[in-house]
Amino acid sequence: MEQVNIFAQKKNFTLLEKKFLLECILEHKNVIENKKTDDTSVKSKQEVWKKITTTFNASTLINEKIINKQLQRLWTSLKLRQRSELVKERQHRMATGGGEAITDTQVDPLIENINPHLIYEISSVNDSDNTNKRKNMCTEN
Repeated sequence: MEQVNIFAQKKNFTLLEKKFLLECILEHKNVIENKKTDDTSVKSKQEVWKKITTTFNASTLINEKIINKQLQRLWTSLKLRQRSELVKERQHRMATGGGEAITDTQVDPLIENINPHLIYEISSVNDSDNTNKRKNMCTEN
């Protein structure tokens, strides 16, 4: 008796397929990247992912049909890789005291456009040792 493999081999997406997915997501970025988890938002996200899957599978660029869970995993993976690249670049910049940044950091402009808040940077006029605060305290006395 032959057993069916319930863990099918994962699909390796080509660069062209990834770019096409990002273009599809860009049209619906407000729904997909919505942080709300109420019932209405979840249903609208599911509907949008179904539309994206239908559009993705209808394309002549795609050789085999994909389910929406695979596309969602790919989107999550792309975001995580982008964030990891940005974190690596930021850690290197901070380790060098604000020196030259890593030049091999690859930031995909489509992902950045869809989700610009992958890394928050807080701009501060004060240095981390609060020298401005100490100066103000000394002048007040």
